[in-house]
Formats: sequence, structure tokens, C-alpha cells
Amino acid sequence: MQYKQSKLVFVKDAILMLFGIGFITVIFTFLDYISNYLEVKDSSLLLKTGFLKVVRHEIQYNKINSITIEQSLFGRMFNYGTIVIVTGNNISGIKFKNIDNPEEIKNLIDEKMSK
Repeated sequence: MQYKQSKLVFVKDAILMLFGIGFITVIFTFLDYISNYLEVKDSSLLLKTGFLKVVRHEIQYNKINSITIEQSLFGRMFNYGTIVIVTGNNISGIKFKNIDNPEEIKNLIDEKMSK
């Protein structure tokens, strides 16, 4: 007689793999959370991203051309989103992802820009 491996073994392995991938995703999300930083100063905006490779952008308010907010369905439900800041000839803009209260921050930056 020929026997096949139990389907439960496959299901068990698939579930463990999903937990493993989920664990890795949680670690990367946490590292992203603790390494991203946005500061609205009096004369400029400071953006810091990265954990191993740190990138800092300090943008003077008079150099900002436009500010765009991108929000998904969950972003609108839980009030977070991506702020895109376009400066000079930079067409794609500088993206700062997963910011709490993006509309409030945009209004604060607009207020600083108008001074």
C-alpha cells in the first residue's frame, strides 16, 4: 500500500510559515516606527528616516512648493497617512510614511510657511 503524508502536516507548516513571516514583518515595522522622525521647527522642517542607513532632510519653509497627504482606507479610519513634500525641481517629493494626524501636521506646516 502507498501512504501519503498527512494534509495536517502541510497545514501546520503553512501556519508556522505565516507566523514566521508575520514575526519578521512586525520586527521591520517596529524598526521603521522607532527610526522615523518628523520635527516641525520654527524655520525649517526636519525629516529623519532609516535605521542602518539614516537619511536626514532639513527643508526651509520657503523652499516647499506643495504638501500632499496620501491616505488609504485604513489610514482614513485610523487617522494616519503619508505626507509628501515637494521642493524645487523635486517632482516625486520627499515621502514620510505612516504619520499620525497628517492633516493636523499639514496645517501646522502651512501656518509656519505663511509666517
